[in-house]
Amino acid sequence: MATTRKRSSSSRSRSSSGSTSSSSNKRNDGLAARTGRTIRDRPYASTAIAAGAASLVAGIAGLVMAKRNSGKNWSEFGDDISTRASDRFSEAKTRVTDAAERLRHRDGIDPEKSQTEIMEEALTLKETGRKSKGARGPLAQQDIKAGIAESNQEAKAGARAYS
Repeated sequence: MATTRKRSSSSRSRSSSGSTSSSSNKRNDGLAARTGRTIRDRPYASTAIAAGAASLVAGIAGLVMAKRNSGKNWSEFGDDISTRASDRFSEAKTRVTDAAERLRHRDGIDPEKSQTEIMEEALTLKETGRKSKGARGPLAQQDIKAGIAESNQEAKAGARAYS
């Protein structure tokens, strides 16, 4: 009989301690407690969240003020914003296309050549060391030879000075 009393008292103590821990867990799982732990454990993430929320509030306030100043209803105001956004998008697309075109010309790629022609020219250049059409002129070749000779002379002079 003594053993049954022991079991019942130990089960009572377990259940009472279990209820205490579950009530403390409920207190620690509240929004304020979780927010505090997040701020303490992840300060950069908390700062980013706060900055995003502030930006969102400022954006909404700016939108409401712009709508109020326009004197239009929300539908007309939304159409105006949509039109402006699509105009800006098409302008940006045009600018990107123009910039890409300028880069192609700057890099020496002829936009009139097809991809196949460019590949054939690259293979010819790899095999023979010169372009298939419009090889370097004599002045360009002289400049290249002079540059090589000059750099070789500088290298030899540097080697003599170092020795």
